[in-house]
Amino acid sequence: MINLKNDEKIQVIKRRHWLVFFLELFPITIVTLLLFLFSLFLLFSFPASWGEFFSNNLNFFSEISPKYFLSFLISCVLLICWQIIFLIIIHYFLDCWIVTNKRTIHFELVGLFSKKYASIDHDKIQDITIKVNGFLPVIFKYGNLRIQTAGAFKEFIFKQIPDPFGTKEIIIAQQRSKK
Repeated sequence: MINLKNDEKIQVIKRRHWLVFFLELFPITIVTLLLFLFSLFLLFSFPASWGEFFSNNLNFFSEISPKYFLSFLISCVLLICWQIIFLIIIHYFLDCWIVTNKRTIHFELVGLFSKKYASIDHDKIQDITIKVNGFLPVIFKYGNLRIQTAGAFKEFIFKQIPDPFGTKEIIIAQQRSKK
């Protein structure tokens, strides 16, 4: 939980762009879906000749039905895929950058049970740069916003946020209003 200082108001909360989230999540979701469908196919229509092949050539399979063994292996892979999907979703929703009228706050989930929290007052900001690289970031207007500071944390990087130019203007406006 982030505690705000007295008279501090949230101006904007930024997360990674939805397209970045989708592009990260899409491949593993497709693999999971294909493995699930293959597992169903394996359970309901496994050719008898494959079972004979495995039981004749590998004695280990003589006591275990090959379709159940392969279904077990695919289920283990599906479990790993689900964990990856879960971590991608958790990181998307719990990694955020908050701009208030007094400071900028960076909150990031580092592992599943550890987090990184840093904040910088706007008067300690020395430079703000924006980097938009690639076809998709230009078309969908997202990029990295880097804040260089004079504090303990030398730089804050807002990774792949939507409208980095608007966020920069909000930070600069809040910085000027304090002077």
